[in-house]
Amino acid sequence: MSHASRPQIKCQGVLLASEACSVQQCELFSKYFTGHISVNYGLSERTNLAIAHFTSDVDDLAFKLDDVYGVSENRQDDEGYSEIVGTSYWNRTMPLIRYCTQDYGVIINDIEEAFG
Repeated sequence: MSHASRPQIKCQGVLLASEACSVQQCELFSKYFTGHISVNYGLSERTNLAIAHFTSDVDDLAFKLDDVYGVSENRQDDEGYSEIVGTSYWNRTMPLIRYCTQDYGVIINDIEEAFG
């Protein structure tokens, strides 16, 4: 059976987690699964958590940060790029304060600025 003739797997959703995921990869998943496709960004350090929902009409994934883990902010590195930094709520004994993730992306707090 060729890839083109395989029936889609019926499900409510697919959550992609743990690794980076591109729009092209989401498009491939959408060919084989009927449900919503979401991509998770989270760290084992539990400082930052974000979700992106894939739709076929987008060129890039836009992640929405969730403050369940802590506070997310940007820090400009030495080259002027926006690094994602987090302060965790999870460990009261020894919290991670302004943990530099070495992940990059601009955090936009204004919904109008983010989506026009």
